Amino acid sequence: MDEYLEKLFADAFRREVEQEENVLRTLPLFAALASLTLLVLREFGGDIPPVDGTWANLALHGLLIAIAAAFLYVFVFMFVALRARRYQFPDDETEIRRTADDLLDFYVNEGLPQAEAEAQAHRELRQQMIDQFATAASNNRQQNERRHAARSRAFNGLTAALALSLLFVAATYIMDVTRSLPDGPATAGIHGTMSHGD
Repeated sequence: MDEYLEKLFADAFRREVEQEENVLRTLPLFAALASLTLLVLREFGGDIPPVDGTWANLALHGLLIAIAAAFLYVFVFMFVALRARRYQFPDDETEIRRTADDLLDFYVNEGLPQAEAEAQAHRELRQQMIDQFATAASNNRQQNERRHAARSRAFNGLTAALALSLLFVAATYIMDVTRSLPDGPATAGIHGTMSHGD
């Protein structure tokens, strides 16, 4: 039974350590999406006209505010995902060796034969390691779940910021096309009809 539990909890501990590292591996993806969004805003947001009270103009400025809010959302949850957390680890090799020696000395001093003292010390040390792996794996899983939840929210916010920036580009293009028309579509049609009648 101890052998099974030792392998089970040690594997669980290793999985949680890998999950912790997975959060860091996604940082390049976040950086790429953020850079793309900022590049779009830099290319198309520099010529936005000042607020003039028209619906189209207010919509453009509203999109910029929404994008800024989305980035703030991303920064908050990325901070939550990356901040230092209280991970637990089993004793290091030096501490394990010291514990093993102390256990062996204890059972030898209790009057047990050397072989029996070593077997008893081994069983107790193994039980301690099983407990440490179980405690560390459980704690680290809780920390990773919180970290992954924050990372997911940050990714959703970044995706929203990118989508809003593309919508901003489309709105800017439509406004530019509309401004380039001399009298608007309806007026142009009237002028065209009068000219044909003449």
